[in-house]
Amino acid sequence: MNLTETILPMPDDYEGKVIATLLRADSTAPSDRAVLYLHGYIDYFFQTHMAERFAGEEWNFYALDLRKYGRSLLPHQHAYYCRDLHEYFPEIDAALERIASDGNTDITLLGHSTGGLIAALYAAQGRERMKVNRLVLNSPFFAFNVGWFKRAVAVPAAAWLSRLMPYAAKRNELSPLYYVSVHRSMKGEWDFDPRLKPRQGVPLYFAWLGAIRRGQHQLRRGFRNSGAAGRKRCEQRAGAGGQRPGQRIIPLVGRVGSRRRVKNAVTVPADDSKRLFQQQHSRHTADKGGQRRVKQIASGNLSFGKAKRTKGSNQAAFFLDHTGHGGKCH
Repeated sequence: MNLTETILPMPDDYEGKVIATLLRADSTAPSDRAVLYLHGYIDYFFQTHMAERFAGEEWNFYALDLRKYGRSLLPHQHAYYCRDLHEYFPEIDAALERIASDGNTDITLLGHSTGGLIAALYAAQGRERMKVNRLVLNSPFFAFNVGWFKRAVAVPAAAWLSRLMPYAAKRNELSPLYYVSVHRSMKGEWDFDPRLKPRQGVPLYFAWLGAIRRGQHQLRRGFRNSGAAGRKRCEQRAGAGGQRPGQRIIPLVGRVGSRRRVKNAVTVPADDSKRLFQQQHSRHTADKGGQRRVKQIASGNLSFGKAKRTKGSNQAAFFLDHTGHGGKCH
């Protein structure tokens, strides 16, 4: 499948010049619906079958190679390095602006693994988040799937050390079976460029660990903007042209965690005249480590439901669809 590549120039960062790469596959029929895909860690977009399927279902498909990943990695940069996940917001802003300028009015943001964590943060905080109608998260990186000591001691210590030594790193603990199980040349079914998605030799930067940890904690705390003050801010933004015709303004409520079952995906203010969302319940599985549950997350009318996680695989999938519902002010 032929993908159109567009280089998105970004403002320089602490390492110098920065770019991102936006890939596009057009729908097989005229369409104003689009998907924007965000990849995971040590990754880039190579899943052309995904683009083909979306295009065949009459969706315009877009994917980003984020800065310092894949096609966007420049010679002077440290691969896969960041100090804060918000560093990726400018390319998502630019991509959404481009997608909207192409005539798309119904946009789905789809994130995998680390891309899922970034997408969740962006849905609550991103400058162009109001252009997003749906959020789909595939195995979002909402928690470190490691033992207690690494999670509670080693990762925080590494994050603290990165403040003193920004490029402090250790050898990445990648499973040798991963590459064997996924690449077509061995026992897998994926065909990707090992130069862009290397098998080994990638350092694990402590600054990246700190950025992931802060993003996860931010989700667990939740993004709160409820009450009269929150409604006033939403109204001010809507008055500035941020709200689409026919949309309702819902202040941000709710929070995200990792161990409680979703009981009510969204809570709206008591003075709201309509309940815009139905209850959604998470599916949960049990393993020898016990049940792992996913707690609610709600940001305005961005709600996450239908969640599933297992302790062994750290798998989770969330689906959001607020098409035709309330405003996205938060």
